[in-house]
Amino acid sequence: MTTTDDAIVRKVNANRAVFETQKVVSQYRHETQLTPAEARLLDRYHSSIVHQPVLDLGVGGGRTTPHLAPLASSYLGMDFSHAMIEACRNRYPSWESRWGDARDLSELPAESFNFVIFAFNGIDYVDHDDRCRILRQVARVLKPNGVFLFSSHNLGCLPRGTFLRWIFRVEISLRPLHIARTFARIGLRLWNYGRNAYRQHRNDNCAILIDPAHEFTLTTYYITPDEQRRQLIDAGFSSEIEVEADDNSSVPYAFYYAARKPRVD
Repeated sequence: MTTTDDAIVRKVNANRAVFETQKVVSQYRHETQLTPAEARLLDRYHSSIVHQPVLDLGVGGGRTTPHLAPLASSYLGMDFSHAMIEACRNRYPSWESRWGDARDLSELPAESFNFVIFAFNGIDYVDHDDRCRILRQVARVLKPNGVFLFSSHNLGCLPRGTFLRWIFRVEISLRPLHIARTFARIGLRLWNYGRNAYRQHRNDNCAILIDPAHEFTLTTYYITPDEQRRQLIDAGFSSEIEVEADDNSSVPYAFYYAARKPRVD
């Protein structure tokens, strides 16, 4: 492993605190809309969901819950944010949701789910080692021929220095109050970027970068599709991995990956 690779595996657990804040939770509390890629893939893998046990990792405020829980034989939503889980429970009290960390699913029996989803790029808010650990944990709890569906940010969509330009991206207005708020936001972004800059690391296959989301408070994992396939295979998934763009741009911002656990002959 190179020096750059060693740097990439540094911890980014500070992300958890961002998802505990009420301001962030409020943004996820009422969402129900699937992305176009999610809608296509959930329809494509309908037979792996219907009347089957489903695990919804990074469930947040329950955006995917109504699309999965009514179909499944059993449903479990998990998130590493206590505040998110509280919001999900309040919203859907009849379906099970609990606090849990995808890096350690030891409380769940092996081969107990036929479908596992980790939507909205949720897997991207841990470091390299923990990401690989999550993939192994998911493979353990999946039944043979079970499906793991997740999305992840695409490293190929980001020329170097992209995020620095976004710090100064604002709406133009001559209203004094708007101008004051604009400068305050730019100042907040610069402050957050500066205090998190040491966490950024990048090579040709993957990177941890400060994401513009939530005013540059998150460090986010970006990866190429080839590297993601390699990680999945190393974790024990079949080499037949489906990759679907999450938007219609020529260089998608994110990809969805659908991987199966090998059958047992």
